[in-house]
Amino acid sequence: MEFASGYLGMTTTVVFLLLLPCVMSMPREFDFFFFVQQ
Repeated sequence: MEFASGYLGMTTTVVFLLLLPCVMSMPREFDFFFFVQQ
């Protein structure tokens, strides 16, 4: 169970790091996403 949780967290971190440049290159979508979050 701990291994699965750690693997999921690591995968989430990798996906986040891969998507971060895409988000930074699209400020309009990021602002829209931030607006939806609030």
